[in-house]
Amino acid sequence: MEEKLSFALSLTLGSLAEGIKDIVPEELYSDLEAAVRKRNFIAHHFWFERAHLMFSVDGLEGMRDELISYSLFFKTLDNKLERAFLPVMRKLGISDDMVQKSFAACIAGKPMDPLPEKRKLNKQEQIICAYNIAGSKGGITLVLQTRDGELWQLCDVGLGWTAYNEPQPDWTINEVIQKYLPATINPRPSISKPWCYEFTLSKGVVFLVNRDEKTGLLKWGIEPEIDG
Repeated sequence: MEEKLSFALSLTLGSLAEGIKDIVPEELYSDLEAAVRKRNFIAHHFWFERAHLMFSVDGLEGMRDELISYSLFFKTLDNKLERAFLPVMRKLGISDDMVQKSFAACIAGKPMDPLPEKRKLNKQEQIICAYNIAGSKGGITLVLQTRDGELWQLCDVGLGWTAYNEPQPDWTINEVIQKYLPATINPRPSISKPWCYEFTLSKGVVFLVNRDEKTGLLKWGIEPEIDG
């Protein structure tokens, strides 16, 4: 999610709107295009083209009314988009209370933790090491290290960002995977559904990733397992 947020924040509004064209309701996309035009006009032309109106009360009131109309348009569109994506938010576990608390924190000026500074994945990555991180509740997190020292975790579409910047002393080597490293892989392989993909490691073995639909737990394995 942090990777997606970082990418989205790097986009212009026009690029962002184009990027979600295929997932927003068709009737809303024309409104998104209008929003981009209105935003660009305000940012680049409004003050230049309306400057001559600032020398009279009537002119200033007209500018105020025009800006209010833009504000109402953006708020209305925001509400429409929120309703359209409500089912997705619910599926992700985002509640109304969480949204309101986030807005309240923004309005209060509460600083947010910065997103981690991570590079983008290359089309091909060489994996050199696999680590196990023991969780406080008994689970194990798998972290993979690339040739340049970057660390990655499994995500819904392949390799994804991790909160870790370097291996820690209490990490252990995952001996099952390490036998088939180094290996050059496509970190974002073709997938039929989230959390269902595979990487080809050395010696022709395949690293399979899947998620149990009933429990939601991540599962992975090596096929075929080679002795020695």
